Amino acid sequence: MHNITNIDTLYCPNNEKFSQTWHGLQTITEEKEIALDGGNVPDVFCPMVEGQLNPSFDGQGIELTEDMQSEMKKWKLICADLRDNDKSNQIIPVHIPKSGYQIHQNKDLFDNLIQACQQVLGNKFQIATIGTLGGYKSFIVSISIEGMETFTLDGNDKFNQFFNLISSHDGSLASCIMLSVVRIVCQNTAEFSIQQSEQNGTRERIKHTVNSDISPQWIEQNLKSWINYTQVYKQTLQDIKREEMDLQKFRYFSAGIFSDKTSDKLSSQSFNRINDLESLFVRGQGNKGESEYDCYNAFTEYFTSGRGNGSGEKRKRFAKASFGRGADWKREAFEALKNRQELPKLIKRGEILFNDKVQFEIAKSKLN
Repeated sequence: MHNITNIDTLYCPNNEKFSQTWHGLQTITEEKEIALDGGNVPDVFCPMVEGQLNPSFDGQGIELTEDMQSEMKKWKLICADLRDNDKSNQIIPVHIPKSGYQIHQNKDLFDNLIQACQQVLGNKFQIATIGTLGGYKSFIVSISIEGMETFTLDGNDKFNQFFNLISSHDGSLASCIMLSVVRIVCQNTAEFSIQQSEQNGTRERIKHTVNSDISPQWIEQNLKSWINYTQVYKQTLQDIKREEMDLQKFRYFSAGIFSDKTSDKLSSQSFNRINDLESLFVRGQGNKGESEYDCYNAFTEYFTSGRGNGSGEKRKRFAKASFGRGADWKREAFEALKNRQELPKLIKRGEILFNDKVQFEIAKSKLN
């Protein structure tokens, strides 16, 4: 749903700092900066318009009653108006919303983000990426903050970090602020949709409901929460670098993460996924299979560029890693490693589930 289609564009400025932000899927602008008024990327601000749904089923062999047609005429259709877009020059259906759906226009989101950043950061930020996904179904802006663009662990393990405003027009995403951290050695990406903001009395995401407002003040509060959270993230990485983990413990941890919390069995899909992950834990980029840090990097590599996002076209796999279930798995692995009190319980549960699955597979092979 959030893949980059042939009518979408993700813009990055002509700047080496952001050359790998989107794994080579971005379009580089001629300018070294994306203008704060969006003037050099106008096509990402196409208006989303609401129209009447035409109940036509030509060629489908479906006969609609008068009551059905009358009901369908009540439905609305959200469209991207691309008539001024060089790539498309048409109106594209995006979503049939429920009653009370509120459109969050891309330009309004962008302008409010810039206003909030200027209030919190002055001029110490730059737009790293801006664009649409899924055929204008989603919108994203990434910013880089001066002095926070990168951090390094142990002197040579370097990371880039970005703050993202993300929204959708197809009902798949509420508008939210996220943190993305990219490990340079392998371009693995970790995404976080903050929950810490709720502790400060702010909402972490705003749904597309009537009178919903993505105000500069809301963005300010969430941006400040994220800036504070970066210290937690870096400290957690430092901590898990010092924690030993062998292959068996890694298997149990993975089983605990992938298991259905309401079931006492590990699915075959999860079991196979753990087998795939093992090689990355031991031989992934920068990994030796010795620590919880290697465990976390195995998850990020698997769900950023590996088999964890399925087969098929690169753009779709990358989208799953950034916004889909792959992003969730990476985030859950990090939170589990960070929660030192609950981690032993998760590993113990994973041990039971994993060993039961091994015994089941052995018994099944004997029957065959």
